[in-house]
Amino acid sequence: GRLHCEMVPVLQAGMVDKRPRKHVGRSVFTDQVHVAWLLWKNPQEARKVYWAFWRQRHYKDAEARSFWAKHFPVSSYGYFEERAHIIAIRATEHMMALRKQEMNNSTVLVVNNDIYDLVVQHLNDFLGKDAPENFNSQEFARKLRDTAEELCQDIIDLTPLLVFVYVILPLLIFQFFFNAGQYYLKQSGMLEQLMMGESSRRL
Repeated sequence: GRLHCEMVPVLQAGMVDKRPRKHVGRSVFTDQVHVAWLLWKNPQEARKVYWAFWRQRHYKDAEARSFWAKHFPVSSYGYFEERAHIIAIRATEHMMALRKQEMNNSTVLVVNNDIYDLVVQHLNDFLGKDAPENFNSQEFARKLRDTAEELCQDIIDLTPLLVFVYVILPLLIFQFFFNAGQYYLKQSGMLEQLMMGESSRRL
């Protein structure tokens, strides 16, 4: 990095130096099923996905979270707030484990920009002035564990159902009325009249 005046990302530098790394977030699939469940319970937000799909590409990082939180206040909570919460919990549990082992190692937490301030907020709640007492409290550890289990619990994946109801079904309905309209025009002879009228104009 110094030789070529390059900035090496923290995570990449850790991989090059073969430092131990630990994933503290939840899986992408868990994020997906939680958001899908919230969208299914809030159809008014699910209907806005069409519009938001074309707009979201203009926003990144913290701006993306603000965009989704503004237009999808319920379902965005499952993606941004819950992700930040579980990361803060597992990071705190990691530090508690190091403290019990009396290890003086330093720990670097790498977080995406879209949830950085949320993670900091949760860490401040966990590691405030009561941190020394909480680190030695079994009740605090149990509360963290229970909350983590709740945030990572397995629920039914409603993504295929959402795609069918809000994408495939509208297309099928459109195709039905389109074909019905064509059939009606053909049976009434209006389609032939329109085609003949168009041909006569060309001649």
